Amino acid sequence: VEEAARAIHDDRSIPGALPRLAALVDATPCSEVILRRAINANLRLGTPESAARLLAFGLNEAAPRPMRQEALTALRVWPEPPPLDRVDGVARRFTPVRIDGVLAPKLDQLLALADPGLKTLAIEILLAHSLQAGAGQIAAIVGDAKASGPLRAQSLRLMAREQRGDPAFTRALEGALSAGASAPLRRAALDLLLPDQPARLVTEAAVVLKS
Repeated sequence: VEEAARAIHDDRSIPGALPRLAALVDATPCSEVILRRAINANLRLGTPESAARLLAFGLNEAAPRPMRQEALTALRVWPEPPPLDRVDGVARRFTPVRIDGVLAPKLDQLLALADPGLKTLAIEILLAHSLQAGAGQIAAIVGDAKASGPLRAQSLRLMAREQRGDPAFTRALEGALSAGASAPLRRAALDLLLPDQPARLVTEAAVVLKS
């Protein structure tokens, strides 16, 4: 089966067989060789059905964590797939369809992911697809001291894009500029002071440089 997966997916590939390979994401446990190609086959097909399959796999706590990460990463790069294939490095061009309708109903589940790395990917998916989440939901992640710095930083960027005028964003930004904030979160906060608060940026940057 691994050899068949390689033959279907790699190099010039066998386009007509990609749907069968992509369906293996739903099958009984597969090896990493097969799963990586099955996940990538769904990205190359670029259909709502393929996106739903990847999303279900990424949210499945029983699936291997590295492969869940691959599935969610495929959804993150979905709007702009890299020019070199993520599995075999072959240059391919394809344009997946928009999948807002697939992702939007599952926002709560994406934001509820317990694994910090997967949750960071969930925020990046929201950013990549310009999806909206509630200000309170995102602010809770920004303010979670147990969450990773990169996750909190991405959450703050998401708030800035969607809820810059919301009081919750102002409070989150102030918290991110505090002395106890992690470096990734504080850097994100400094970035977000532009273009509205250039003088504040100078002041906060001076504090950082002194400390």
